Amino acid sequence: MRSKNRASPAPARHPVVPAGIGLRWIWHYSALCALRDRLRGEIGRHSQEATESSGPGGDPGDDAAIEFEHEAALKLLESEENALMEIEAAIERLHGGTYGVCEATGRRIPDARLRAIPWCRYVVDEQARQEAARRQLAPAKFLP
Repeated sequence: MRSKNRASPAPARHPVVPAGIGLRWIWHYSALCALRDRLRGEIGRHSQEATESSGPGGDPGDDAAIEFEHEAALKLLESEENALMEIEAAIERLHGGTYGVCEATGRRIPDARLRAIPWCRYVVDEQARQEAARRQLAPAKFLP
C-alpha cells in the first residue's frame, strides 16, 4: 500500500524548444542544452581551481607539483571552453536552420553522427580531410 505522504519524483527538466526548431531536432536541442549547462558548471569549478594557488612554500618539489596542477587545470579549462563554444555554435545552427548540414560541403550529416557528436559541423570524410590538412600545416616537432 502506498503512503499518501510520499512525494512523487520531480519531473525531468527539459529546455523549452524555441519556435523554428523542427520536431526532428528536439532530442539534439535538449542534448546540446544539457551538455552546455553541465560544461558551464564544470568551467566555473575549474576556473576557480585554476585561480586558486598556493604561493611558493620553500620546497621545490611542492612548488613544482603545485605548478603542474595549476597548468593541468588551465589546460582542462581551455579544453572545456572550446567544447562549450562548439556546443553553443551548434545551438545557433539549430536556431538558424543550418544544423545537420556540413559547413564545408553542404551535404546532410547522418543522424547517427549527430547523435554521437551533436555539435559536429562536418560529414566524416570532410572532417578527416580537414584534420589531415591541419596536421600538414602544424609545425614539425623536433626531438632534442
